[in-house]
Amino acid sequence: MNWKKASNIFILLPLITAVSGNFSLGPVVAGLTGLTWGIGPGSLFIGITTVLLLILTGNINMELIFLYLWSLAYLIQAGYVLGSGKKKTAYFLMAFLSLLMTPVWRLLLGLVPVKLLNELNIAGGLLTIAGLLIFLIRFRLLLKSKASNKEIFESLLVLLCSLTGLMGSFLTLPLWLGGTYLINLFTKNQWEFKSFLFQKDRLYFVLSLLVIFMTTYAASLLLPYGIFSALLLFAILFLFFRQPGKVPAFELVYFSMILGILASRMGILL
Repeated sequence: MNWKKASNIFILLPLITAVSGNFSLGPVVAGLTGLTWGIGPGSLFIGITTVLLLILTGNINMELIFLYLWSLAYLIQAGYVLGSGKKKTAYFLMAFLSLLMTPVWRLLLGLVPVKLLNELNIAGGLLTIAGLLIFLIRFRLLLKSKASNKEIFESLLVLLCSLTGLMGSFLTLPLWLGGTYLINLFTKNQWEFKSFLFQKDRLYFVLSLLVIFMTTYAASLLLPYGIFSALLLFAILFLFFRQPGKVPAFELVYFSMILGILASRMGILL
């Protein structure tokens, strides 16, 4: 396997944290990154830097560090850091500076009230919901863009690996490797399905239903909050079929964190 294929959050993050002795941290961060950001440019910056900072700071609070690096990646992708033509340099520079600030992070995390840290941990559950919704919208746009079968199945594999990772399972790594191998084999041999089910329009409809089912099931499994699981279901039906023009990732990520903190303070989430 060449470096380009190996440089993936579902491979590198579990390996990094396995070496450090915290087996579940890598898959969890990979899962959260995969849902809220995807596996495109910036995902390695978010995933690897988050994992390293958490290891160096004693894993005090994942949500705060993840949100900081996710926001940095968003600004870099938008061209606000070093311009749009130097994104790779910006990612490297910001990762280096963020890791260099480890003592500052330790100090800041020590100054943050324990109550707020707990609220951020609780809000992380709604961040997972935001990730699921972001994936649904992204998948909907992918279907509308007439993407290739390979892109569609890779997107589904990202969802499956992300959900597996959020459960803290090291199976994320072999699942990604095995799934990628099968998708490449499928593409290489150019299999064509002739059955009624696998006609393109019907296939997209079936995949849409499958994604909605998997997302709803994952929400109830990962987030055993009755009221929010119900809200998620309604949000899925609204957001998935309203045909947005772009993925409102930034809005959903921050709204979920704010909502999670408020719900925690109101005693709805504990």
